[in-house]
Amino acid sequence: MSLAVKKIDNILTEQVGNGSCPSVAEAEQELISVLAQRDIDRGIAQGRVDIKNGDFREMTLESNAQFIDNLAKKILPKTSK
Repeated sequence: MSLAVKKIDNILTEQVGNGSCPSVAEAEQELISVLAQRDIDRGIAQGRVDIKNGDFREMTLESNAQFIDNLAKKILPKTSK
């Protein structure tokens, strides 16, 4: 078990032990929410930097259709065109 996993286990146990969360499952969900929000915020910040630096592509019907088609091929490789 890695050091990070041990520390996370300790944090979750402390959250339940000090009454911040009623269960380990709820403490896990809270941690997941915080980490997901941080990831989203980081992505938004990077997107803003990219736009400021001119590193973006315009969203058009064609580019969106191409993006969705490529995504479908990655997600559903056996059923896509």
